[in-house]
This record gives sequence, C-alpha cells and structure tokens, in this order.
Amino acid sequence: LHSLGCREAPMALRRHGGGEDEIFAEALGYDHDRTTKKKGRMSLARVTMFLRHDTTLRVLLIALLCLALVDIFVRLKEGGGNSHVQSHGPEDLQQVQTRKPPTSMNENEFDYIVRPKRTSPVHTGRSAPPRDVTDEKLEENRRNTLYNPTLLVPDKDDPRHKPSHLCLLVLEWNAPKSLKNSLDSWRRGRLLHFADETIIFIQEITEEKRKMAESYGLRVIGDKANINISPAFDLLVRNATCKFVMIMEKDFELVEPTHVMIEQLEAGINMIEQGDADVIRYRHRWDSGEPNYAQETYGGREDDIYYHQPNLLCNVHYWIRDPAWRWPDKFWRCRDHPEFFCSTSRYCNWTNNPSLFTKKWWMEHFSKWATAPIPPGSNFEHQLNFFWPDAWNNANHIVAFGDGLFKHHEIDRQKRQTDRQT
Repeated sequence: LHSLGCREAPMALRRHGGGEDEIFAEALGYDHDRTTKKKGRMSLARVTMFLRHDTTLRVLLIALLCLALVDIFVRLKEGGGNSHVQSHGPEDLQQVQTRKPPTSMNENEFDYIVRPKRTSPVHTGRSAPPRDVTDEKLEENRRNTLYNPTLLVPDKDDPRHKPSHLCLLVLEWNAPKSLKNSLDSWRRGRLLHFADETIIFIQEITEEKRKMAESYGLRVIGDKANINISPAFDLLVRNATCKFVMIMEKDFELVEPTHVMIEQLEAGINMIEQGDADVIRYRHRWDSGEPNYAQETYGGREDDIYYHQPNLLCNVHYWIRDPAWRWPDKFWRCRDHPEFFCSTSRYCNWTNNPSLFTKKWWMEHFSKWATAPIPPGSNFEHQLNFFWPDAWNNANHIVAFGDGLFKHHEIDRQKRQTDRQT
C-alpha cells in the first residue's frame, strides 16, 4: 500500500489488525460499512487500483482485447454471421433459393435460405491451408495455382503461349538410356514446352533412334557416321530458327522445378540482351553430377589453379560460395536476383556443358573454329582451352554462371563400366 501511494495505510493496519477488505477500503477512502455491505464495489475498486498502477496487467488486458478483436475479424472474413452472402460472386448468389418455413423446429432444418457451399481460397503454398480443405480439394487447387507448370508454360498450340525465342540444341552419340532419362526430365519440367524448338543431332543415326527422339517432339538431324562434336554443334546452330540457342549433350538431366527453370533461363536471356554477358552456363552449382574434374583436382587448393590453368578458375563457384569476394579482380556479381557471377574467358574455360548464347554470337565468333580441323587425339574443348588462344582465352568473352539447372547423369557409361568390371 505504501508503494501505491496510500498514505493512510499504517493507520488502517493498526485500526483493523490487518483485515484485508477493511485496509483496502480505508486506504482508498471508502466507508467501511458501505464496503462490507456491497462487495461488488470493493472488487471494482481493487481492479481499478491495479489497472492504474500495474503496467503488466494493463498490457495483458489490452493484448487479450486485441486477440478477441482479431478473432472476431477472422470469423467475419471467413463468412461467419450474416456476412457470408456478400462474400460470394454473382454466380453463387443465383444459386440461393428460398423455401417455406418448416413445420418442425428441427435444428438442422431451421434455415430459411439454402446457402451456397463456401469454397476455400486457392492455396499457393505460402501459408497453411484452410482447416476445411480436404486433400482432394487441396490437390485440385494446387493444379490451378500460378506454380502449375501447365499454366506457366502452355503448349505451343495454346493461345496463351508466348515465344521464348529459345532453341534447345542436343547432341547424342551411343547413349540411348542417358538421352531418354534427360528427355523425361526435360518434359517433366516443361523445358521442351518452354523452348520454341528442340533439335537433336544423332551421331551414327538409326531409324530406331530417330523414332525415339521424334516421340518427344524433337526435330531430328544426324549422320550415319560420327562427325565429331564441334561440326555437329555447328550444324545444330545453323539449323536453329531462334535468336537464342542452348547447346547441351544427351546426358544432362533437369533437376530444378519449372518455375526455377523459367526464372534462370529468362534471367540469362535478359543478361545477354542487356550486354552483361556473352555466354551463360547452366550446369547445376550444387548438384553438378560426376565427374567434376576441377573440384576433384583443385578442391581445397584453389589458388593453384591460377598457376596451372587460369581459365579453370571460374569452376571454383561449384564449391566456393562467393568467388567475387575471394578474387575481386577476376569475378564480379553481375546479377542479384537470381544470383549470377561473371568473369572473362581468360579465367573461365570453354565447356560443352549446357550453355546459352545467341545464334549470331556463334556465327561471328565460333563457327570458323567449330569447323576447323582437329588433330587426332584431341577434341574441341581441348583445342579451345589450350591451342587456340585467339578463339577463347584471349577473346575477352563475358561468361556468367549462377545456380544452374542441369546435372550430369550418364547412365550408359556406368552400365559399360559395370559390364567391363563383371
């Protein structure tokens, strides 16, 4: 009572011998007889005193009041009370029918209006689904959300389809199982629908291989012989009808969902259009598959790359989180959302892994090298990275690489190795 500022507390204690009700009554200026006769006023006085002096109790009561108001608001928004009729559209309102009052007062029938069944909002995965949504309803709603691949990438005969100006160019040789696995992942992830056209070059082509590729909607070209990688890539680019092309070999599986695939490819196309990069690499950063020779050889001793083979340095982004922080003179962050790093071709080798560029860029800078003779025992990547410096290392092309989309997954080679071991 002293702490509450009641100056008459000592006298009250002495006069009433510590009786609780009497002490509160006299300390608060109430008449003792009136207080004992009307306990309700005494309780109100106590609550008033505590609210006036106890901040914690005051905050607690305000919080409870706010929660009650929020609960009322949520119930009204969900359609409780008399507001549910306004929450429906015109079509639902047409379903409302009136009927005669029932003769009995059955609780289930005491409703003069047949209300339309309330449908739950579409669940987009950003919050918990409503409590009254069944698994079947949730699956139906999920098929109608923005993240539905069918809605994101309509078929080419659908009026909603918008050209991506992108052609996929695929090279295959003697790997039917790897190719089928890759094609299944591309179709499952709607990549084949996102691209305006997919062309495949089959080395040592047969009628069986042609039919299998055409069953996925691919345009097939090829040769009865193995004409090597670089001439095949050049023929693919020359046959492309799109502004942008992405080359890849048969054993790169799409491991990201549709909306990520679209985000990554549109970001790469945008970077090329704005002049921020010449080539975009799309092998997956964290799930690159095997083998990854740069990581196997230089993992843990990255600085040695600069002295042994400088154009391998950009491959550290497969296991170094921020190469631009560690080597700011060789890397820079060229896009934030989604994140991409850039470097020059001096520090980033040419690779036949999935890469995006324009058809014009290839024809101006690479076609003459792709059709150049290659010495026996060498290959296109080896020549570009070691023996043709003017084609790549000294050309100062800008290469961008982000989180990527594709994992190297070669099934046929694994089978051949297993058969050989057996």
